[in-house]
Amino acid sequence: MKTLFTKMKTKILIITIISLFLGSALFAQENKSILVEQSEYYESLSISGEANWDKYQNYTTSNAVNSAKDCELNKRVFGWHPYWMGSAYNSYNFNMLSDIAYFSYSVNPNTGSYNDIHEWRTTPLIDLAKQNGVKVSLAVTMFSGHATFFGSAASKQRLIDSLISLVEFREADGVNIDFEAVPSSQSENLTAFMIDLSNQFHAAFPQGEVSMAVPAVDWSGTFDVLGMAQYVDLFIIMGYDYHWSSAPNAGPVSPKNNGDLWSAYDVTRSVIYYLNEGIPKEKLCLGVAYYGYEWATSSGNLNATTTGSGTARTYNTAVNYAQTYGREWDENSSTPYYMYQSGNQWYQCWYDDEVSLSYKYDMIKAHDIAGIGIWALGYDNGLSTLWDLIEEKFSSCGNLQTEGFFSDMGGPKGNYFNNEEYQFTISPVGADSITLVFNEFDVELNYDTLFIYDGLSTNSPLLAELTGELIVSPIIAHSGSVTFRFFSDGATVGEGWNIAWSSNGFPPTENQEISEIRNISVFPNPFSDVLQLQFTELTESEAIIQIYSLNGNLVGSQTANCNKGENSIDLSSIVSQIPQGFYFLKITFQGKNFSTKTIKLCKISND
Repeated sequence: MKTLFTKMKTKILIITIISLFLGSALFAQENKSILVEQSEYYESLSISGEANWDKYQNYTTSNAVNSAKDCELNKRVFGWHPYWMGSAYNSYNFNMLSDIAYFSYSVNPNTGSYNDIHEWRTTPLIDLAKQNGVKVSLAVTMFSGHATFFGSAASKQRLIDSLISLVEFREADGVNIDFEAVPSSQSENLTAFMIDLSNQFHAAFPQGEVSMAVPAVDWSGTFDVLGMAQYVDLFIIMGYDYHWSSAPNAGPVSPKNNGDLWSAYDVTRSVIYYLNEGIPKEKLCLGVAYYGYEWATSSGNLNATTTGSGTARTYNTAVNYAQTYGREWDENSSTPYYMYQSGNQWYQCWYDDEVSLSYKYDMIKAHDIAGIGIWALGYDNGLSTLWDLIEEKFSSCGNLQTEGFFSDMGGPKGNYFNNEEYQFTISPVGADSITLVFNEFDVELNYDTLFIYDGLSTNSPLLAELTGELIVSPIIAHSGSVTFRFFSDGATVGEGWNIAWSSNGFPPTENQEISEIRNISVFPNPFSDVLQLQFTELTESEAIIQIYSLNGNLVGSQTANCNKGENSIDLSSIVSQIPQGFYFLKITFQGKNFSTKTIKLCKISND
């Protein structure tokens, strides 16, 4: 069992080695992003016309899943339609889209005019979207030649004039700027251009919108989002390519968190970074991945080195392959993957599905940012699953969320970080109260602190100021909203927290196998009298299993001899003395304490 110091040292060492090996080019934003790679690939095919792209993609309207349900979105759902997806828009559920961007106007940096605008002038997509109340933007891409472009006043004005003309021609609503690999030397020029574009575009279209894609990690500080925030209407974080096609190791493309295995960057950290940089939350969306990457790898181990460039797999392809090879789940990143062996060669694919996206969507709601951006529409090939998830999470047709779980930024298996400062609010519709149950809490005593407020802001009454290592009795916010603010200093971190919440007095529940906490898995959930404990890193040891009620009272304790692997623990002597209901376990072995998420005891009737 690693000590806290060992885990911290190991994590720092891993990050240092990666940084030394890769320098500033740790992410695809410093290499080629998925948008750049796919743009170059499809341009090389020299195919034109939606009918020809449909033939190439094997698309037919029989894939259509458009819904007639009358649902109102309560978040922005912005999606990019790449021209190479042909007429796949006929399968889009426009009820679950607020914005669609046609990808793309490819800028010639020497002139400001376009290399290609593909089918913008003729595609039925624009009229179809408008008929369904969806706003339409023209995506604008420039992946090189930035100094040449920004150095020419004529080129910049030509681009602005051209965009205004093309938007007016199709009676569209906006432009979406995707300038990638912009050098830091062009930061001021980029900001000045975005201000000029926004001013001229808004003068031409008072109700129009200028949106902008920003990198997951702005390594060189090129994007002065605070300087642009007053002028740009919407920023969309490209929340993917944390592992990219030429990455030296296979891993999550879009990790929600990083645990104790991956680098210190993930989509949660990206969202908090841009909020702290000054983007108003109502102007910030998180781009989500409807794709993954499959790599040939040196072994079947997680974080294995790659032996070749990765191949992009659309959501539809990835989930089909996962059914064949077996879907696996990585709790470090909260994303799925599959792996298989062909001959002596191993392969791994990391992608997003409805479960991992659901966790990201809950994070988006907790931080109350504007919504999501989808790269890319059509990659689900007409399946309804991801549309149904949007309906569930972001529309009036979804079930109101009454409970959930969340952890610190390190995720369920990782430490939080130094120098963190952020806040978010949970405010379920119709809630009269919110109950918080701490399944784990461990932060640096007196230096790192979690503040909890009974209301919508940090101006609300303070419920708790938590520091150190403890299991906290349930905390109840009687206003029906609860706000969290966390602060950590510049030295020493801990395992953080896992918190279950529920509204209106109902205890938090979880109707699936309890997620692994560090190196222990506990199942089933609900249980009757026997639990299975699986220790993944344990030699023979005596463990103490304690059962606590939700108000923190110890209701039973039992000692068991446990080995690595599954251990069946008969708790019938304890269960017979307590009513069925909701509890949590504290497990002590080898000098360390672990607490499970909430478990449900269901007694079996003898009738």
